[in-house]
Amino acid sequence: MPGRGILGEGTSVALGWLKGVTDRLRGGGEPARAQREAHKRARAFALEVHQAIPRALQDGNRAALEALVQKPAELALAEEDVELELEALHGALDALTLRETVGRDGLPVVAHQHKAIGEDRCHFVASAFLASDGSDRTGRLFLTDRRVLFMSTPMVSVSWGSVVSVDVQERDLLIDANRGGPRYRFRCNSFSDARCAQVIAAAIKSQPAAAPPARRDSSATAADVPPESR
Repeated sequence: MPGRGILGEGTSVALGWLKGVTDRLRGGGEPARAQREAHKRARAFALEVHQAIPRALQDGNRAALEALVQKPAELALAEEDVELELEALHGALDALTLRETVGRDGLPVVAHQHKAIGEDRCHFVASAFLASDGSDRTGRLFLTDRRVLFMSTPMVSVSWGSVVSVDVQERDLLIDANRGGPRYRFRCNSFSDARCAQVIAAAIKSQPAAAPPARRDSSATAADVPPESR
């Protein structure tokens, strides 16, 4: 009898060891299966967010976005597993809020101290870097009543009359200049900055073209004339 007991215990240990090996070969047992299921839910949620944001922005459907913000908790998903999706949703909500504000109060005017902007009215400013030319130049992105201005070296200036489309891809603001012309990809620091920039750009484009700057009086002295025109 003692021998059978010892044999039984050894067999149990061996079976436990074999089950552990089998679980590892199959993907790690119950914890790994739970992790795979969580990853599956996170991927499905990411796809749902990707499909829902354009529709919600087009329809002005704030409720749909707010429901999706709450969904990770319902799916037992950790926030860090869907961090980008939540940031994208909050960015879309910020864009809807800004669109409502612009529709009610008009374009915001942002104070600035940059001489290069001149007499332009600035409606948006954010830090960004230019990702479209491979240089990843950092700078400040300004949207004024007359142009898109990226304050860096060298400076990028595109008049709204030359802009044919403005789009957003994640944190990137995409601006196409002329048909078949260059595409500028300004990578913003957040989804919200990119989405809000698109709202401002659309509002500016929908307005009548800004009048050109007033010409200087012909009696101006040489000191009043920019060096390159002397």
